[in-house]
Amino acid sequence: MKTPQLHAVFRRYLLPALSGFVPCRRMLISKPIDHLLRGFSFEASGFDASGFFLEAFVLPLYVPQKHLSFTFGSRIGSFWVIDNLTADHIMTNVLDCVMSKGLPLLDRSSTIRDFAQWADNLPHAADPHVQEAISFSFVLCREWHVANSKLERHMMKLTEHIDDHPESNWIRDMFLRAERIHEALRVDPNSALHLLAEWEASSRRNLRLT
Repeated sequence: MKTPQLHAVFRRYLLPALSGFVPCRRMLISKPIDHLLRGFSFEASGFDASGFFLEAFVLPLYVPQKHLSFTFGSRIGSFWVIDNLTADHIMTNVLDCVMSKGLPLLDRSSTIRDFAQWADNLPHAADPHVQEAISFSFVLCREWHVANSKLERHMMKLTEHIDDHPESNWIRDMFLRAERIHEALRVDPNSALHLLAEWEASSRRNLRLT
């Protein structure tokens, strides 16, 4: 399903029930975007042009993002296929899933602190990407002691990963980001906030949100 067709589906079936959401390419995103991009992504399939996978997601923009990812999200349903005959029935089911499963997930991250606490209890909370986001979130919350403690544990784990996988450049890049924020906190916490703001601006440009 092409984007213009998808937007027509949004307007007819979903947007009347989703106050505060707006179309953005193949997404419905919650506005205003305040550090966290929250919404639903309707992912195309290479096997059937008339269908989509539906993801409810939260994306912390203050962690440098080059593309949309679903580390903090969940797929809703399986594969939705619609045509002129089935659209009413299928989209009624999609809306039911969005309301019963998708919105509760997004509501757990209505603030940065809520997001950090929710992420810290995810089944994959030990994932370095999750710990990076949690650490940076506490910086934005200006909880300097908690942020510093989270960053130090995060950097220690990354050092272990680097020792085990010296060829993984992404781990080194993640360590350097954590190191910069950790040092900024030591010198001047406001400089850490400024650095996160720079990364958020970059993420917005990369995701074409600005």
